[in-house]
Amino acid sequence: MDCSPSSPTSMASLISGEEQSALKEVITAKDLAVQVDVRLMATVYFKNSINRYWRTRRESMGITGDEKTYLRQKLLSYLREENDKIALMLAVLISKIARFDYPKEWPDLITVLAQQLQSADVLSSHRIFLILFRILKELSTKRLTSDQRNYAEAWLL
Repeated sequence: MDCSPSSPTSMASLISGEEQSALKEVITAKDLAVQVDVRLMATVYFKNSINRYWRTRRESMGITGDEKTYLRQKLLSYLREENDKIALMLAVLISKIARFDYPKEWPDLITVLAQQLQSADVLSSHRIFLILFRILKELSTKRLTSDQRNYAEAWLL
């Protein structure tokens, strides 16, 4: 298949919720643990496609609500990523999703992370703190007054 940017079948035109789920499966696949480059590329591609496909628009199909819920739950269930680069990209990916969905569609994000932090080992704790840092950084850049108010209320809890 020709995946050049000028090709009508480029990767950007192929991505949908199913491909997002497939990317998530590649990222978290245990049998691909030795193929770090493949998992890292899938993570980076997934992260870079969030801005384009997470919101439903008329010109692109986007990702359905059920797929979004599934992806949010699955991403938070893989906090024990041993590769630092992939863990960083997953933290950025979660923070980008949080920018769109927190607090309206993903109100329990901070609560779930805090609960997992209480029973986490050292690696998981480090990953949770990395995710919280990235979420904090991403949400602090929102400009709308209502978003800034939500940000302030969320972090005063």
